[in-house]
Amino acid sequence: MSNDVPFKAQRVTRTATLTLPAPREQAFPLFGPIREAEWAEGWEPTMIFSETPLGEEAGAVFTTRQPDEPDTIWLITQFDPAAFIIEYARVTPGVRTALVTIRCEAAGDVTHASVTYQFTALSEVGNSFVKGFSEIHYRHMMDAWQAAISHTLNTGKRLPHHP
Repeated sequence: MSNDVPFKAQRVTRTATLTLPAPREQAFPLFGPIREAEWAEGWEPTMIFSETPLGEEAGAVFTTRQPDEPDTIWLITQFDPAAFIIEYARVTPGVRTALVTIRCEAAGDVTHASVTYQFTALSEVGNSFVKGFSEIHYRHMMDAWQAAISHTLNTGKRLPHHP
């Protein structure tokens, strides 16, 4: 009989709503894989497959890098510009998976963007990440997104030093 405790994956889901100073027709494209670089410092996707120049289609595949981790593989599972919805599935091999869903709603001259992250661990390292992905951490992350995207929408430039 083995003393090994079987791995039990942990999962966390977090949702926040950003209020962005532009109509959703202007705000929504900034959530695409290429245009995100307009507001997110350090966002450097490597496109693996896309039939469009901006990677804005279901089935587009790209990778990103984080220090001390394997490349994260991203797949756009849903892209519906008429409904202002984009959804990504992403895998950091041996660490975690994530489902990222962004829905933009019109609210007069502003956009309410609902951003949901659902992380599932693939290992004990992933479980540690999931446990650390607290509501407070997510709120700080989303506050930074809102500031950066709002700055880009207002000025056409990226906010310096946005993580």
